[in-house]
Amino acid sequence: MAGVAAIVTLGDDGLCRYVRLAFCGVADRPWHADDAARSLIWHCSHRERFTQAAELAMGAMDPAATFTPAVDINAILPVC
Repeated sequence: MAGVAAIVTLGDDGLCRYVRLAFCGVADRPWHADDAARSLIWHCSHRERFTQAAELAMGAMDPAATFTPAVDINAILPVC
């Protein structure tokens, strides 16, 4: 299971003034998508822009590189 939290502040002109994006369940700790958030600042809040930011976040994500299992998987798998 994974989740995302987003904080977006829009100006009166519709531009994103402040953006924070964080994911949970994709690594062994919450992961902040800073590059994706920065790509939204000072841009209009359009679906295409949010899609580009999501793609940027997913491209930067490498859950396997940062995930530390809570248990030794080899200790619980049967040996065949």
